[in-house]
Amino acid sequence: MLILLPKYGPDVFFASADDEGDELAFEVLDKIRKNGVSADKNYQDVKVGSQIKEAIRRKTRYYAVIGKKEVGEGKFELSKVDSDQTQTVSVKEFEDNPTKFLS
Repeated sequence: MLILLPKYGPDVFFASADDEGDELAFEVLDKIRKNGVSADKNYQDVKVGSQIKEAIRRKTRYYAVIGKKEVGEGKFELSKVDSDQTQTVSVKEFEDNPTKFLS
């Protein structure tokens, strides 16, 4: 029997740098999932580097680290896992139209 595994995991994975980032990550997750985007985050209290490794292990297409700074600025860096491509994304714009940034 041949079992085919998906090429990618979630479209985007959020790594939380602190409690403020964790709260915002939950809010963004809820909104973009309602727009049909496959997204997840870390649910354990581990370091950001470990969270990014988890995103890579799960074959996530993009990841973002969200912390106090990103909450204050209302934007975050969205990084493509399999390249050096990063883009600064407004939280509001990403929530309204996430697929625009996930191509």
